[in-house]
Amino acid sequence: MKSIDCSALSGRRGTLSYSVSFATREANALDFVYTNISGAYRAEPRPHLGYSDHMSIMLIPAYKPIVRRSKPLLKQEAATDGGTVNLEEYTASVTGYISKCIDDVTVSKTITTCQNQKPWMTAERIHGHFKDTGDTRRMWEGIQAITNYRKTSPSCDSDAILPDALNDFYARFEAQNNVAAERSSPPQNDKVLCLTAADVRRTLRGVNPRKAAGPDNIPGRVLRECADQFADVLTDIFNISLSCTVVPTCFKTTAIVPMPKKPTVSCLNNYRPIALTSIIMKCFERLVMRHIKTQLPPSLDPLQFAYHPNCSTDDAISTTLHLARTHLDKKGTYVRMLFIDFSSAFNTIVPQHLIGKLRLLGLNTSLCNWILDFLTGRPVCLDWEQHFQHHHTEYWCSPGQRTQPSAVHTADS
Repeated sequence: MKSIDCSALSGRRGTLSYSVSFATREANALDFVYTNISGAYRAEPRPHLGYSDHMSIMLIPAYKPIVRRSKPLLKQEAATDGGTVNLEEYTASVTGYISKCIDDVTVSKTITTCQNQKPWMTAERIHGHFKDTGDTRRMWEGIQAITNYRKTSPSCDSDAILPDALNDFYARFEAQNNVAAERSSPPQNDKVLCLTAADVRRTLRGVNPRKAAGPDNIPGRVLRECADQFADVLTDIFNISLSCTVVPTCFKTTAIVPMPKKPTVSCLNNYRPIALTSIIMKCFERLVMRHIKTQLPPSLDPLQFAYHPNCSTDDAISTTLHLARTHLDKKGTYVRMLFIDFSSAFNTIVPQHLIGKLRLLGLNTSLCNWILDFLTGRPVCLDWEQHFQHHHTEYWCSPGQRTQPSAVHTADS
């Protein structure tokens, strides 16, 4: 290369940085490379080209971006609004991120089956169904698999106005309730329920993976397997909810699936409403229900079998038969029994009246306000595609509609 005039750089050499620090021809450094950024390039010697007596110079950019020079900072921030936590946004962000992660790792497959397809049975599969004689559910599944039993789905009316009629039919209880829900101001010494991460983790691990997911589409299997990862953030959400006496709307949202009770449907009452709620909220309800049971006084009727541990309808039947037969052992005696069935007993409960009774039982004001918020303002979605292929429509009831007006009742559903 021909030499160039460096007189123009003579006045700027103090501001330029020399990059070559090794000999380029024998023992002399005869090649000059200047940059206006100190340390921008790293010069490395390379073999000469052809018959040239100068070494080649390779300039490698030595600048590192800021993202590589500085370590990332981990920040933990909650959704806040004016210094207070926005519970609705916080809960929706957590549940939405969980659903997004589930969608990212879930692989969907389409399997085509025929009506006359025979069951694929192996010795291992048969042995797996019958090795545990105490698991009756597993045994019945084995019998159905061997006999190729398929449950016939009830027929559904294809009338387009049926979803609207069911929506009005399920919302009829809210129209009958004309008692306004009023919160009470808690006293200064009112103790707010505080849950621990250990209790939340234990409850998540006890989730039944066979239960259907709610409107948030978070299955129970994910909550059970990832209980350690979800325990801390869900504990934070639960405690904020109890402290603010507010239940997030996404936790109260319910999807109702109408299931025909009979093969032939003649009226709206023949559809049984199956309410699907968030499994996370069910875990929350179990934790609150466990606390409520510890606060109740031992003044309940000993012949009440509902909501008592290790008691069921079988105990009620056995006790009734024992009392009746013991009385009939005496001569000249007889027994009269009166059976009363309250139609839609839970749906017709007035929340304000229930809160008044809970206060008389000794529950504090903060917990009563939380239960009142849980029972009111429940959005309900009528899911018509869950089991029927005639319609794909979602119908939303009024914001005041409720389907499960008892925290104790929904905890076991």
